[in-house]
Amino acid sequence: MTKGKKSLIIIAIILAIPMVAMCVAWLCIYFFAPDKMVFNTYNVGTLTTADGSITKNIIEVHYNANANHDGLEMLEIKFNDYVDETQQNIYSQGLQFVANSRYDTLSFEFMLDDEFERQEISSERNFLRTTTEYNQLGTYILQDGATKYNYQSFNDFETTSGASYELNYDSKLRIQIGEDIYAMKFKGKNTPTTSNNFEIKTTSTGLFQRDIVNYYSYYGFDYFAKLIYDAVKPMAYGTNQTCVWKFGDLFDYYKYNGSTYDENAISQVESSKVIEEVLNYYAIKVTIEESGAKSADDSIFGCVHNSTTFVLDQTATNDDLFVGRSRIDVGLSAFELIPVLDNNVALKLKDSFVNQYKPYANKIILDVRIDLDELKKLGYIYFGLANDHGLDNFITKSVVTIETIDGHTVETEVKL
Repeated sequence: MTKGKKSLIIIAIILAIPMVAMCVAWLCIYFFAPDKMVFNTYNVGTLTTADGSITKNIIEVHYNANANHDGLEMLEIKFNDYVDETQQNIYSQGLQFVANSRYDTLSFEFMLDDEFERQEISSERNFLRTTTEYNQLGTYILQDGATKYNYQSFNDFETTSGASYELNYDSKLRIQIGEDIYAMKFKGKNTPTTSNNFEIKTTSTGLFQRDIVNYYSYYGFDYFAKLIYDAVKPMAYGTNQTCVWKFGDLFDYYKYNGSTYDENAISQVESSKVIEEVLNYYAIKVTIEESGAKSADDSIFGCVHNSTTFVLDQTATNDDLFVGRSRIDVGLSAFELIPVLDNNVALKLKDSFVNQYKPYANKIILDVRIDLDELKKLGYIYFGLANDHGLDNFITKSVVTIETIDGHTVETEVKL
């Protein structure tokens, strides 16, 4: 045998040894590992109704980046879960975080919880240096310049309402894993398990003082929104796909036992159904748009700033004002009839209308349409707007009278 062939055989043997070892190791894992390491394939990304007619992603994320300041920056997170344990229908709840103007941005900042004082957990003096370690609790809060809204719907937001029961630490979402029903809930204030560590170095009384502060954050919807926001910001515009992220361990899971949910959350060790992948990873449907939100149609909830008629006021130039406004349709019923002469009346906005909408004057625009035919049916003649007509409290798109003349509808703009 030549020296070259011997060398090739030796090299082949050296390369084969680790490959054989890997195969042996894989076989050992496959046949002898605990059940939770067997390659289960439970779907933790979607829900399907019992009759198979509806399938929804458990979590959907929609983000408008507003890269060119042509609209509003907006992050939406939609949670889908079963209406009840029969799995006949799917209920949706969601959170919308939306900027207040074209030039405002979303920002989630860590805020200390005033209910908990900073706790010293250790202190050590070493020559001329003292090191003290503290724990501090808090959470992430949406900052000024943006607003948070809760939504809910039984029909995939074809009609949307502000949530009667806002999503909070105690909100449980019904999902299916394998053949079993579970309620998943953010760990909330009871489990502040993620820390952000900072070192603060100061000099006092001649000693070198080093303070190490562990900032623990609650697991909740706002914290989840902050993680989602950080994850989608660097993603490519036009993204429309399902992404798998390590968010599953933010939740506790409660198994449904046929009549109620277990009082205690299942643990990762005790569970044979909720396998390790479920407790650590989640498949989330993500859509990212470069443009900003300009109307309610841009929202997966069909609402922006809690309005189904939201439209961006492209003519607004004063950045101190809210440039995206919800249109409020105003008819004759919103006005008080002020007698002038005989059966002539002037119109003034009712105090109830002004009191209801004045707190939102910088977020709405009135579209006023006065039906003179309707006024005539009541036995009155339109004289005009009262001197104190109340419209000065708001921004108006237009004020128009409508009447039928010779069979034709005539619209006349009213100058304020």
